[in-house]
Amino acid sequence: MERMQTPQQPCGLPVKARSQRETDLEAGIAFLGKFCAADIKQKKYQFHRSSCPVKLTNPERNGEFFVRKGRSTSGSVRWQCKECKKITNVMPNNVSRLRYNQKKSGLMLELLHKIVRNCSVTEICDTLQINPKTYYHKLKLLAGQLEQMKDQAEREHFPELIQTELSLDCRLQIREVQNRRSALVISVDPATGYVYRADYRGSMKDTREFWNQILPAHFYLIRNQTGAGRVRMVPGSDQEGILRALERTAWSFRTGEKDTAGETLSACLAPRLESAADKYIPYYLGIYMYVYNFAPEFLGGAAMDGPSPGTLYGFGNRDLQCKLEEA
Repeated sequence: MERMQTPQQPCGLPVKARSQRETDLEAGIAFLGKFCAADIKQKKYQFHRSSCPVKLTNPERNGEFFVRKGRSTSGSVRWQCKECKKITNVMPNNVSRLRYNQKKSGLMLELLHKIVRNCSVTEICDTLQINPKTYYHKLKLLAGQLEQMKDQAEREHFPELIQTELSLDCRLQIREVQNRRSALVISVDPATGYVYRADYRGSMKDTREFWNQILPAHFYLIRNQTGAGRVRMVPGSDQEGILRALERTAWSFRTGEKDTAGETLSACLAPRLESAADKYIPYYLGIYMYVYNFAPEFLGGAAMDGPSPGTLYGFGNRDLQCKLEEA
């Protein structure tokens, strides 16, 4: 009878056994990482042939080594290296992609206004004179751009604002419709209402995937986002499940007294969650979260009642309207 061999890494060392918690956490992070930022991740281009003497240059930083050869039929910019003559098609990026193949200026600003006011897709398409395919393409680009702007603002300011302990008020909404379950989790600063993160998982057969994968990944990503060494979780609904999810991330925590929490995204999101397909809800979350934190005047209505969201954190891209007016 042959003996079972221990799995080996390429270097010949035994592979460390992985716990179910680690596997679940990685699965949750992978699922949440599929949206938004992935849609505007910059492609790496090879501008030169392998033998080119200036192969470390690129058009953005070293324009003198390149000739612009117009645009391709798809709208990408064609750059040719002067030395090796290689031609590379470069797609638009960042804010430029917001107005990619767009004839009407200011379209993205109008789109943002109508999305956060919960206008229907049909109404938006009719008003802006775009088809549904264009609408969903722009939705993904807008969500990705706003997520990138939020991440940049937080990287610049959180090291100064977030001390060793982070306070969180975690709101959960778990629904069941026709034997399919969906869950929404929103984590806010209980003192200011600033939304650190919002995540959604739909079309689940049972909620174990949410409790074991999505919620721990939600907290793990907040921990990386803020750099806080410990979290203080204020009492709320499903407290036992929330604390179990925190234990899965190995994030030190304690419970504290209930603070006066700011408004959350729940009321603003409710109409959109009722009508949108599951695959688009994460993009809507990214848009609503950015606007709620940095431009609440776009929301109007209930979002403007009470304390303004994120008042403690006076940062963010205040030129949001200018950027979108150009797009």
